[in-house]
Amino acid sequence: MTIIKKTIFVLGCIYLISCNNLSNEKIVKNNPIDFLDSVSIQELENLKGVSIRVRNHGELVDRFFVTFDSITYHLPVFDSIKTKEKIMNSEWYDVVKFAKKNSVDSIMAFDFVRTYTNKVLSVYIKSGAISAESNLALGDFIIFQFPNKEIIYLFPNAKIIDPSWKDFFYNAKKIRTGWYIYKQKV
Repeated sequence: MTIIKKTIFVLGCIYLISCNNLSNEKIVKNNPIDFLDSVSIQELENLKGVSIRVRNHGELVDRFFVTFDSITYHLPVFDSIKTKEKIMNSEWYDVVKFAKKNSVDSIMAFDFVRTYTNKVLSVYIKSGAISAESNLALGDFIIFQFPNKEIIYLFPNAKIIDPSWKDFFYNAKKIRTGWYIYKQKV
């Protein structure tokens, strides 16, 4: 084999290995109702304060943000391409800071954040959404954006802080307990 063929083969293997965890998830293809049936409140709790967006639908997520107490943490997606050194580098990601915020020491930070990000991504991938946004400064809810519509989950006993969101939930179309739908005007 030539060097180019070997390189392509190795890169292909790395890609398949990095996607292996995603292939075991049940992915809901842009059908919010199927997603509602497949997700638990405990799983949704993992998305509180999380912001995940991809530039184009179908792209893989390579990082996301979590905001707690007005501090935003930049967290990696763990895959076979990123090295542990890069992931732990504070110029790239906030792994140690996020772990310390959660009372985890720096020695256990890598494993703690890997477990957390896997939980977050599991729910996000299952949703099939383009984005998942939760801004706790506005209230206890998550916005899942699907093509041409948004599905919003309101946590039980939620506090809604922003007045415009209070109006939204008062007037919104409820599709089941805790779930609301908003059709975007195209």
